[in-house]
Amino acid sequence: MGACGSGATAAVIGGKRTCLKPGRPCKTRFDRQYRRNGFRCYRGRLTRLATGGGSPLVLRRIDVGGYRLAIRCQGKGSPTVILESGFDNGGNAWFLVQPKTARTTRVCSYDRAGLGASDPRKPPGPPPASRIVEELHTLLSRARIATPYVLAGHSYGAFFARLYTKRYPDEVAGLVTVDGSPLGLDPAPPDADLVQGQGEAYYVAAANDELAAAPGLGSRPLIVLTRGRAELSPELETSWLQDQIRVSHLSNDSLLVRVDNSGHGIQEENPDIVVEALRQAVIAVRKGVPLPPCTGTTLPHLAGTCLGS
Repeated sequence: MGACGSGATAAVIGGKRTCLKPGRPCKTRFDRQYRRNGFRCYRGRLTRLATGGGSPLVLRRIDVGGYRLAIRCQGKGSPTVILESGFDNGGNAWFLVQPKTARTTRVCSYDRAGLGASDPRKPPGPPPASRIVEELHTLLSRARIATPYVLAGHSYGAFFARLYTKRYPDEVAGLVTVDGSPLGLDPAPPDADLVQGQGEAYYVAAANDELAAAPGLGSRPLIVLTRGRAELSPELETSWLQDQIRVSHLSNDSLLVRVDNSGHGIQEENPDIVVEALRQAVIAVRKGVPLPPCTGTTLPHLAGTCLGS
């Protein structure tokens, strides 16, 4: 499928690439997928979702080296929140979080190469994972998104957020991980390298080892959200929680919160707690103060259990 025309949004719906535009026919069984891309199916026709706080969502496609990445920004203020999606997901995975976060500060989501409205990567084929953060750095620079950033990453996106902080430490003032991958805590096993899914594939071992060599985040505000609903065996869930605890210890200014009513997709199952975590991180960075104690925030009132300070 070629590029979508003016006013249309490239998306994958029902496993097929298509162009979404208000007024076009739609099927209600795909409504959740439409909503992830900023639309809804109403009486058989597409309409745009309203944006939160009256702030428009602006999509741009920026050249990062012979191909373009799509970035959607909304809101005003500093620090800017950058949303990094999980494996095989475009920026619209944050469709419930971004509009509400825009009431606090500027917030941007983006599509990695080959996903959503972004072009395929050139040359094709799995890149090293470090290229993800290099592409994001180029995208933010060329899009003139001013530092500092609060990086938020879901699943594999949390690994990329921490790797970005390692490579560009002066640009990152705070982080929020959303049931984030704990890659980069230890050296990669000898047989662990290529990670491959439906839309993405990359080599992770070298980037994992680079981060594991010095994974600390200093005194940056860090909020770690971890799932409360088990999705794996008891042994694996225990190991996952232990790794989330280790991630929370990477900063000496951190909160660790279990989201009791959510599985892995916290940003869709309980978006309000993600919005509040981002707000707390933004306020701490903006005021230059440490995070408040977890019990002194509204996180426990949003189905969160404070596991750290």
